[in-house]
Amino acid sequence: MTDRLSREGLVHRLRVAATRGDRAQVGALLHHGVVGLVDGGGDVIAPITAITGRDAVAGHLIALLSPASGAVVTEHPVNAAPALVVRTDGHVVAVVSLGAADGMVTRVWITRSPQKLQRWNTPAAARVTDHSAALSELMTGGDTAPAPTGRHIMRIVVIGGTGLIGSQVVARLTQLGHQAIAASPGSGVNAYTGEGLADALTGADVVVDVTNSPSFEDSAVMDFFTTSTAHLLDAEKAAGVGHHVALSVVGAHRLPDSGYLRAKVAQERLIAESGRPYTIVTATQFYEFVRAIADSATVDGVVRLPHQLVQPLPSAFAAEAVADAAAGQPRNAAVEVGGPVALPMDEFIRAGLAALGDPREVVADPHATYFGTRLEERSLVADEGARLATLTYAEWVAR
Repeated sequence: MTDRLSREGLVHRLRVAATRGDRAQVGALLHHGVVGLVDGGGDVIAPITAITGRDAVAGHLIALLSPASGAVVTEHPVNAAPALVVRTDGHVVAVVSLGAADGMVTRVWITRSPQKLQRWNTPAAARVTDHSAALSELMTGGDTAPAPTGRHIMRIVVIGGTGLIGSQVVARLTQLGHQAIAASPGSGVNAYTGEGLADALTGADVVVDVTNSPSFEDSAVMDFFTTSTAHLLDAEKAAGVGHHVALSVVGAHRLPDSGYLRAKVAQERLIAESGRPYTIVTATQFYEFVRAIADSATVDGVVRLPHQLVQPLPSAFAAEAVADAAAGQPRNAAVEVGGPVALPMDEFIRAGLAALGDPREVVADPHATYFGTRLEERSLVADEGARLATLTYAEWVAR
């Protein structure tokens, strides 16, 4: 009851602050690592866009909920939890639900799909005050999504399930009709220490590991990935889990000078040599990492980057590939996903910073490294046969 009251209070305060256009107050309600997931609808299963960071999520919420947009915002229960309903000209155009921890908003799920909102916009729905049943299929993390006809409903535990990738994996798996459980230290499940693993994995068919090291220092990152992976594989064996899925990095084995990538290679090796059924999804760099890449390469206000190729993609596409791997049969191999085009890294970051309004100068430097390692021309490019995204960076920014 305490969590429900906390979320009710957060929903109310968020509605009041956003409809007033009070960006500072909206931001104060959001956890610094908040992730926003926007389901825009369409005819495909998961056209999900991720929004990361307190400022970006706050701005999106104000744009959606502000009276300046012509919206009327009310509070309604959805799936027996408090949520916000957004109407324009009397029609429901969005539903906003929240995930919360320690009195702050940690995840925002925005459903704008016309198909999923159709039941709200019928004459009968207009007379309903609790839309829990009508919108049970909208929410992520629950067990009420209908299973696809003729397919086995699986219990899939996503380790790191509240982060950028994990949140989207949980959303995708839930939409596919599976029982997806987001596990993280915040929910008492810690792969590095082993805390909570035995209970979390009981009855699981698949485990997905999308955790990341809190430190990129060479010895710390190696310890994190090898220790966490060993704990997971041992716990999966004890629980009888039938499939281990992990996310790694395209080209990691080609760049041994990077401590981070050496650790990812060690993680992949542990999985492949464990004797457990597995699938490893290796992905190129995410669109969302533009600023982080630039920050790592900034010296005296100038961003110095190699001119070698990078093949960036939206994180949502990588998450979709991870979820699809978890819903499928073990490949006992690595599969690659990449972006629609390969382009020089300095050009990608230059365009990205311009789109963000960041005035830093970007220089192609033949001596520059990428997180401590020298690149060859195609070190970070996916091999032939990789699954490629179609959404370009310019289109992603426009969304």
